[in-house]
Amino acid sequence: MTRAQFASTTLAAAGAAWLLGLAGVLPLSETVRTQVWPALPLLAIVSLGAYAFVNIGYNLLAFRECPEAYHELMQEIQEAKDDLRAKNVDISYRNDLISWVNDLLRTNYTKVEQLGSGAAYCQIIDSVYGDVRLERVKFNANQEYEFAENFKILQNAMTKHKVDKPIDPPRLMKCRFQDNFEFLQWLKRFWDSYSPGIGYDAVARRNGKPVGAPESHHRPMSSASSARSASSAGAYRARPAPSASSRVVARPPGVRTAAVRPGSRTTAGASGGAGAQQQVQELQRQVVESKVLIDTAEKERDFYFAKLREIEVFIQQAELEPGSEGEAVAKQIQAILYSTDDASADDNDLALADIQDESYEHVSGHMDRLHVDEEETF
Repeated sequence: MTRAQFASTTLAAAGAAWLLGLAGVLPLSETVRTQVWPALPLLAIVSLGAYAFVNIGYNLLAFRECPEAYHELMQEIQEAKDDLRAKNVDISYRNDLISWVNDLLRTNYTKVEQLGSGAAYCQIIDSVYGDVRLERVKFNANQEYEFAENFKILQNAMTKHKVDKPIDPPRLMKCRFQDNFEFLQWLKRFWDSYSPGIGYDAVARRNGKPVGAPESHHRPMSSASSARSASSAGAYRARPAPSASSRVVARPPGVRTAAVRPGSRTTAGASGGAGAQQQVQELQRQVVESKVLIDTAEKERDFYFAKLREIEVFIQQAELEPGSEGEAVAKQIQAILYSTDDASADDNDLALADIQDESYEHVSGHMDRLHVDEEETF
């Protein structure tokens, strides 16, 4: 029985008894029936009000009105304390991991997200085995395809030494904290277990290559944004400089440039304001021209990139006989596609030799449209 049901039942029973007393059914004395019994409802209301006030005050002091809510609230408070304590431990552990990376690699990383380029991961593996091809690692990477090259080198090194650790390069390349923090935790445990324990000269191993500024590693530039910046730079270089006549501010006829009389200051100021307005209009015109050139360059870039991608996919999916002339031509085309801008004169031969000699085992993780398992991509 609930409290409401109990109260209504009790009130009904008391009301019925009171009515029976007034009607003379109950054996009551004349004095009680005429003087005391009619005042009982008022006395009951006053008594109930007094009891309610006392009960409310007591429950406020003892907090016993809702024991379930009390225990639930105390449990939530304890969980909040535990959560805050765990977060403080995570922050301390994160700082320890960043300090370990900087001490080992002689870098100045400040955030875990900055490791998403893959360069630091490659050199940490190199500090264990000493045979990672660091000359091909892009330590100053800030574009998506450079991140992909670094993770390809990392996967090849892990496959070579039979390191059974599935990784997901697309998620790590997004430079998000949780993904890189979990992988860095595993990498620290792996390093503690398999490190040879000898001194490691990180700067000498990467031939003194500078590591990119931390602020450049927050998030990789997509192919669209990188091509947009390149096309805008090319458009700026390709645009001819404005002629001298367009930069010269027009002077009203009759105004000399050698000497200006004091009375002509108003005229000179007006001509200066007109010249500034003309320069602003010229700059606005140049901005409009630059936007047109950028849009044109982006369309051309997308067109040629799509063609190169079709060629790459066709060569990868083509079934060519080993040792045939078609296979040799396909490998030569792949060597050209995978060469980089800063390669030396014999980089094409090196890339071709890599394609012929290296064999890649399957490594978990997919690069969406970038193939990271069996073929190198650019």
